[in-house]
Amino acid sequence: MTKPYYKLSEIDNLFFDLFGFYPAKEGQSYEKIIGAALKIIYSDKQITWDERKKGIYDKNTYQIDVGLYSIDGDNFMVEAKDHTKDNKKVSRPELDKVAGSLIELEYDSGLFFSATDYTIDARRKSQGSQINPNAKKISLYHLRPSKDEDRKGRVEVFKIKIATYEIDEKKSSFNPTIPDSAFADYEELGIPTGLKSYTQFYYDETSIQCKGLLHDDNDVYIGEYEFFKTLDKSVYQQAKENNLTISGTWKVDSGYFQVKNLRTQIDNVQHKITFKEISTDFEVKSEGRPILLIASEDGEINKLLTDHQLKGITFSDNGEILFDGRQS
Repeated sequence: MTKPYYKLSEIDNLFFDLFGFYPAKEGQSYEKIIGAALKIIYSDKQITWDERKKGIYDKNTYQIDVGLYSIDGDNFMVEAKDHTKDNKKVSRPELDKVAGSLIELEYDSGLFFSATDYTIDARRKSQGSQINPNAKKISLYHLRPSKDEDRKGRVEVFKIKIATYEIDEKKSSFNPTIPDSAFADYEELGIPTGLKSYTQFYYDETSIQCKGLLHDDNDVYIGEYEFFKTLDKSVYQQAKENNLTISGTWKVDSGYFQVKNLRTQIDNVQHKITFKEISTDFEVKSEGRPILLIASEDGEINKLLTDHQLKGITFSDNGEILFDGRQS
């Protein structure tokens, strides 16, 4: 692509790297990047750039670098100054011009963005606008290419450890309590004591379903039992407080014990359950490379934006700036 007629700044080159073209007019790179940054931060707001509005009283036409609009809230006129080519600070007369424009335009207040810095007088002008009852407020912002030192003290990687718990089958047992009234019937069938149980169970956070296959000393299948029990979170809390083991007697929701053709309802199950902890570690990292710093003088905003986020920006033909919502 042919380079534009104007002298390129660091901001112009950054804009080209991000979006693949140079704006037609000098200064528009910075205006568009500011609009993009505001859209990323305030994705629910309408952001437009390079608007033309007529003054309420003088009827003159005013060029608006960026506009920030809320359906239910304040509307802001945004002024952009890229002085990186001559490394000059924004001066008070530049804020005076914005203050005069705000008188004529239907904005609640103004946001001033600098790619360099502000003079002392410019800062005084902004501070005065915050308390002057006859003026609209002008808040100062910085937007510039980020540096390595901007990353100090920021969390760029979240390390997360998630612990889940599973029943340790080898260290857990279930013993249904057979009603006394049924013992005589089982004795008549010649059921031996000390039966072995091969247990299968299915569980989640709210319930457990268990089925045991009963075998005699010769490992011959002679019957089975099954029960269903609703669980609450206290079960897992008790386990955590007791070395991941719980024991006692449950009153089950439903259950039966069957040997040969004799089937008996069971109401209680003695249990000893040991859980095993399974830990999963993973990291959440920022996607993309930090490339822009946006910061307000009052400290409310201080963020690094990545090239990944900025490449989710689209500049519509009607001047509105759109964002696909991607995270850093």
